[in-house]
Amino acid sequence: MSPERFSDFCDQAGQYHFSGWRCLSCGEVLDPVILANRRLPEKQASIAKK
Repeated sequence: MSPERFSDFCDQAGQYHFSGWRCLSCGEVLDPVILANRRLPEKQASIAKK
């Protein structure tokens, strides 16, 4: 995994930057939000998606 800075666009507020990790082998991206969501029990995760 390699640290990386990502950019995403939000509403009319402009750019939103966040830090995460990208796997050099497969390209998977991990950030604090992804990791937190993976820790949620399955029932809470299905509610959060709605």
